[in-house]
This record gives sequence, structure tokens and C-alpha cells, in this order.
Amino acid sequence: TSVVHDPQETFRHYFQTLISTLYKDQGTMYDTLDFLLMNIRNLTDTTDILTDYFPNLFKILAWHPRVFHYEFATLLPAMMNVDTSIEIFHLLLDLPCMSAALEIIERAKVTEPLVVEVDSEPASSLEAFYNPRFRPLFSYITRSESGHGDTIDRLAQLHLLLRDSMNSSRVMVCCQLVPILLRIWFQTVLISEDAVFLAHLLPVVTERSGMMFGVSEFIEDIHKIFAENLLKLCKKFPEIILKQHSDLCEFIQATASVAGRIEIYSSLIFALGDYTTQFHSPGTKSEVTGKYYESLEVVTYELLNQLASQEFDPIIPKVLSSLMSALSKLASRSQDLIPRAILCLTKVVKQQNLIMLSSCSKSFLTNKAASLIVLLKNPDSASLLLRPSTVNQSDKYHLSNMSISSVMRGMHKVIRD
Repeated sequence: TSVVHDPQETFRHYFQTLISTLYKDQGTMYDTLDFLLMNIRNLTDTTDILTDYFPNLFKILAWHPRVFHYEFATLLPAMMNVDTSIEIFHLLLDLPCMSAALEIIERAKVTEPLVVEVDSEPASSLEAFYNPRFRPLFSYITRSESGHGDTIDRLAQLHLLLRDSMNSSRVMVCCQLVPILLRIWFQTVLISEDAVFLAHLLPVVTERSGMMFGVSEFIEDIHKIFAENLLKLCKKFPEIILKQHSDLCEFIQATASVAGRIEIYSSLIFALGDYTTQFHSPGTKSEVTGKYYESLEVVTYELLNQLASQEFDPIIPKVLSSLMSALSKLASRSQDLIPRAILCLTKVVKQQNLIMLSSCSKSFLTNKAASLIVLLKNPDSASLLLRPSTVNQSDKYHLSNMSISSVMRGMHKVIRD
């Protein structure tokens, strides 16, 4: 008789237990990743190594970010499926936190243990590590196995505890790697044809956009990627706009969402204006169009009022421009909304608070509002010129001045004729 060895237990011991202690050994980790790359097809077909133990594997990258970035760019898609993709999404964004936590854990191994009061506020990340109240946060971010939740409610607290690690060179390199891996993540999920799964991504991304490790360049890079890919997501499955209307309305109406997230906010406003239509999603009803319109209208009036402040946010004119376009598009598809849209745009033209803007911004907003008013007074022309984007138009159509110019030229031609 022959004995057939089942390697699953060996795999589990190595990838769950040993890597937790060996991740600092660059030579051993090189051999480990080389083994995975050489056998990636067979391992994904016959084992769950990559989907079960990716949190442990990412410790290798978190500790050696300069060395193994190519290997993880190759392995990442193989780690992803419907069950793991969201957890991996959060893990990628938390990679700098994992790197910082590992450094703290290693530092704790070679220093005298600190005695801390459970109820005390830690003066350093090392003190936080020794505090039983915060130890679960370190345990989660350095977990060995997947399936323990996509993320945690106390993520903002973890970011605060790790703030003294922001200048670590290892952490900073991780911050530079995350955008590269995040693009690969989006490329992989956007291949999916699972509309339910993709619809779930939208609120996940918008919520997470406000919970980032506090490195400004890192946040800016991630937000740009979010904005680009949310638009691609809505373009591929425009019915997401219909299915997630409650979450989207909530995000849009919270003007706090604008601060620091202008690219994401503008992309979603464009998506609402372009894809809230039966042309893209046959199930779209007038009630949904009306709810989106009301959300955008409320924000428009609120931002106009903010212009009266001596310290108004300079991004407001850009957001107002996007809002006016979206309001006009929605109104052009629902005759009942046209009078409200004209009234809203008229208030932009007559808004005394525009004096706070530069002459260039003021002129642009008033001219655009006036042109849209003229267009909406001709519903047939409005429905033609403000119709949904076709597949030949760029994902960044709303960011281009050419898009505005082409619409304006078309309007003036219609008016003259």
C-alpha cells in the first residue's frame, strides 16, 4: 500500500504560523514568494493558501516594501475573489498601518515592557501596544488569516495611535506602493460581471474615502484612484446608480464629503447626472430622478450660502459647476423639474455672494448658469444636448473644459437657429 501525503496541513502550518515569525527573514521570504509565483496556477486551483492567508503574506510586503513589490503585484489578482476582495481592499489601504504596527511589535520585543494604566491615553504607539484596551487593534491589523471581518469600527482610533510612525521610511514606502496595488485591485474587480458584488463596492469606497491614514500625499493619490474608478464602475454597471440611490443621496447631501474629496465628489455628481436615466438603466423611475435632483439642489443652495463666509472653501466654484450640469441633465429628463432647475440656476446668476469669488470664477459660473437657463427653456434642445454620454466619450469627460465648450457652442447654435 502507498501512503498519500496531504500537504494542506503543512501549508497551513507554514503560511499561518511560521510566516508570522519569519517575515523579517528576507531570504526565506524570497523563496516563499518564488514558490508561490512558480506554482500560482496549481495553488489557486487546488488550495486556499492565497485566499486564506493573504493577511500573513502581506506582512512580507509591509516589512520589505522596497524588495517584493513586483511579486505582490503579480500575486494580488490570485488572492481575490468575491469573498476576499473587500477585505483585501481594506488591507491595501491599511498597509502603512500594518507596517507601522509590525515595527512597534518588533520594538516591543527588544525593550523593557511598559506598565500602563488601562484607562490612560497613550503618549506613543508603543504605549498603546502595551495597553490592553488597544491591543486588539494591533492584533487585527497584524492578523494571520482572512475572514475576521473586512475592517474595524475603530479604524480612526488606530490611525491616531499610529500617528508617530508616519515618518518611518518603511511606512512611507508602503504609502507609495498602495496606489500601484490599488489600481491592480480595481482592474481585477472591474472584470467581474457580478452586478450585486460591484454594486456593494460603491458605498464601501465612498465610506472608506473618509477613513485614511493621515499622510496627505497618500490620501491625495488614493482619492484620485477612487474618483477614476468609481466613474468606471458606474459606466460599466449604470444600474448601480439605481440600486444604491439611498447611499449615494446620503453621501452627496453631506457637504462634509466635499472637503478633501473633491475628485470623488465631482465624479459621483457627474455619474448621477449622466447615468440616472432609462437610457442606461431601464428600471430608472421618475421618483429616483426626483430624489437625486432634490439632493443635488439642496447641496447647491448650501454651497451658495457658504460663499458668504470670509473663509469659504476655494473648491466650491468647481463643485457648483458640476452641480449645475447635473441638475440640468436631470431636469431635461423630467419636465416637472425644469422650473425648479431654472429657479436654482437663476439664484446662481443673481447670487450676491459671488462677489467673494475671483472675477474669472464668477464670470464662468454666471455665464454657465445663464446658458443652461436658456437651454432648459427649450426642452427639446435640452434633452438633445444634455443627453447621457455615449460609450465613445471619455471617462473624464466632466473634467475637461472642452466638454463645457462643446455644449455651449451647441446651445448658442440652437438659439441662433
